[in-house]
Amino acid sequence: LTPVSGIGASFSIAPLPYIIGKNPEQVNGVVNHESVSRIHGKLYRDVGKLYYMDQDSTNGTYINGCRLPAYEECEIKSGDSLQFGTVEYQLN
Repeated sequence: LTPVSGIGASFSIAPLPYIIGKNPEQVNGVVNHESVSRIHGKLYRDVGKLYYMDQDSTNGTYINGCRLPAYEECEIKSGDSLQFGTVEYQLN
């Protein structure tokens, strides 16, 4: 994941499942920003496809500008925009 909003650092999403949030003791990918929940969401693979699932985060997750309902999986692909709260990344 590569930051688009100028906040955060790039990170590789391996191994899967990969948990994203701001609590370094509970997640793999730390996004230290006030709009990101301690455990924001997770990336995982199923039947060869990559998915993201929001973990009922306070400020939500947006995939390509559309807000995801909590605990609903969404297939993601290279080039997709993932926004955790107000922090935007692009999947490479």
